[in-house]
Amino acid sequence: MDILKIEVVTELDSETHEIKYNIAGQIYINDKLVVSHKEYPIDLMQLHTSIMQVGMYDFWTCSCGDAGCAGLWRTIQVKHEQKNIIWNFTKLPFLPDGTFIFDQEMYKNEIDKVIGQTNRIARYNKQANIPFEICPNPAFIELDKLMNY
Repeated sequence: MDILKIEVVTELDSETHEIKYNIAGQIYINDKLVVSHKEYPIDLMQLHTSIMQVGMYDFWTCSCGDAGCAGLWRTIQVKHEQKNIIWNFTKLPFLPDGTFIFDQEMYKNEIDKVIGQTNRIARYNKQANIPFEICPNPAFIELDKLMNY
């Protein structure tokens, strides 16, 4: 069984030199960073949807939210079998072709934890009038309305 960990990264915006925090996530599988959030940020909305629905997903994307903009035209196939969530993928520039199998409960808990962290950081920054941007989905902060925290 593979282990999924997602890290929430907050940092000052280095491109604009303004005091603005970027909030992004990056995925570790079996304690190894898959790819830096600076190269390909993850789409937490798609990860959240994959908990409940099988299908084709673009978990890694451009900071604008369009995977094609980042040169990623291959999606990850997500299947649900028994109590597992399975990723099948090919031709990602940062992963060899293959399959990952995650325990469904662990997968859900990890994604829910990161959504909660992201929303708490965003709410704090908003209340403290600290400029911030959630990368790649600015509307992500509203997702917590769908969940019980």
